[in-house]
Amino acid sequence: MNKLAILLLCIVLLTACSQSVKDGDSIKVWYSGRLENGEIFDTNIVDVAKSENIFNENRKYEPLEFVVGKGQVISGFEDGVIGMKIGEKNKITISPEKGYGEYDKKRIVELDRNQYLNRTAKISKKVTLSPAQFESYFKEKPELNKIYNPEKIPWKYKVLSIDEEMVISEAQIKVGEKYNLPGTEWNSEVISISKEEVVFRQDPKSGQKIMTGAGEAVVSVDKEYIIVSAKPEINQQIMSSYGEGIVKELNEEKIIVDVNHRLAGKTLIFYLELVEIEKNE
Repeated sequence: MNKLAILLLCIVLLTACSQSVKDGDSIKVWYSGRLENGEIFDTNIVDVAKSENIFNENRKYEPLEFVVGKGQVISGFEDGVIGMKIGEKNKITISPEKGYGEYDKKRIVELDRNQYLNRTAKISKKVTLSPAQFESYFKEKPELNKIYNPEKIPWKYKVLSIDEEMVISEAQIKVGEKYNLPGTEWNSEVISISKEEVVFRQDPKSGQKIMTGAGEAVVSVDKEYIIVSAKPEINQQIMSSYGEGIVKELNEEKIIVDVNHRLAGKTLIFYLELVEIEKNE
């Protein structure tokens, strides 16, 4: 390498090293996050994860990449990287206000432990979509009288008519056929078909175990209803209509769930190392 090339390389390196983070920059950082008592709650550094016994083999350990000022990370994290230069290390302390918020007792919610589902389920026999919606749903352009087999529906559809605004297709189903209805884990039998709708009789078995957003559940059946009874454990993380939460209490009828973020109300301490800046000017 000649002297001019070396000089130019030095100029490029010096320029890169002298750049500091500003709003709008795309950056990459290594980080480890701890609570005030020293407990680690997250890191993207594989050696740290292993030494702290929080290693997850299903996770990729690589620098965190985000655009500063776009709200892609908590505000305190964004504030902490402003002004950093490539190769610089920093320790930042983030209050709950600029982290995951204060702990809110109102976000401890009560959920029904048992769901009651009607054993009879109905679907529309015909589906009307725009040509674009049809192509998005069926992954093909509509053709008159062609039969389509959608990925997430266990029965087929036949195109009955097509115009510029709509495509009408009809479920190809017969009385007596059995299917697993989308979102269920049991057989349902077609018991009647009219011009407008198809009626199913859902037929799970009492004692059958299924997975739900609240974890494992047990199914019981009577003449009219399917009762799905969730069986979570204390401190188990579950999904609810309020978002993810931790089970705090439960009884025969209710589940008490804390849907506060697990770091709500906590002061967070991050150890950062900036490894890349890309100016988005």
